[in-house]
Amino acid sequence: APVATARLHSDPLERIGVRAGDDGAQFVLKNSADPFFVKGFNYVRLRGDHATFDADTKSSKAHYDPDRAEAMFSALRQAGYNTVRVFVIGRSKTNPGIAGDFDTTKALHEPYMENVLDFLRRATRHGIRVFPTFGDGGLPLSAYYRNRVRAKGHNKNVLVLTKEGVAARAEHITSFLSYIKEKEPALLPTLLGLKCQNEAYLRADQWPFTGKNGKFIAANGKSYDLSKTDERQALMDEGYRHYHERIVAAVKAV
Repeated sequence: APVATARLHSDPLERIGVRAGDDGAQFVLKNSADPFFVKGFNYVRLRGDHATFDADTKSSKAHYDPDRAEAMFSALRQAGYNTVRVFVIGRSKTNPGIAGDFDTTKALHEPYMENVLDFLRRATRHGIRVFPTFGDGGLPLSAYYRNRVRAKGHNKNVLVLTKEGVAARAEHITSFLSYIKEKEPALLPTLLGLKCQNEAYLRADQWPFTGKNGKFIAANGKSYDLSKTDERQALMDEGYRHYHERIVAAVKAV
């Protein structure tokens, strides 16, 4: 149907797969095998931060606006677009996001996730895919997570190079996905995918690279000599590859 007369969807969206070809891989709709080309935008409701799905907490007011989300989806559908990228954030008291209140004992703030579900329902009705991006590259600002990594100082290196850090990151990401799967699995095909690591990097001026000698045993189980430049580089390269493999395996398990 012409874009202007496209109807709202009432059923789950068709899943997207990957098909290999002579010119490389491409996205396809799994049932029809028609090519799928990603056409869309970042949806970022700026309040000085990424507060798109923020719900009420002790330190901040809710910021999610379903009416504005609905208007955005309608405009994109009529213009022929099919994808919206959003950021999953929980990094500060002014933007608590998925973390909720700091003293929570849960992996995620359920009112925040209910806003995400509302957003996904609206996207589904308009035939728009959603691409969540874990924008912090870290952990939500909550006691549930931060107390687990605080002993070594909270920096990105801990989350990538230690078993505790990798496990916490995997739980953060999979708890988001599992919540959707448990509450409303029909919304899962609306997800284009998950971007699990935004702006990937390690800090050469923070632990464990501040150590100039001795051995460091990374999350991959290998030992690295911090007095040798090539082993410090190998720690970064191999550590990040191990981290990505663990995260991908955890997500695909859900």
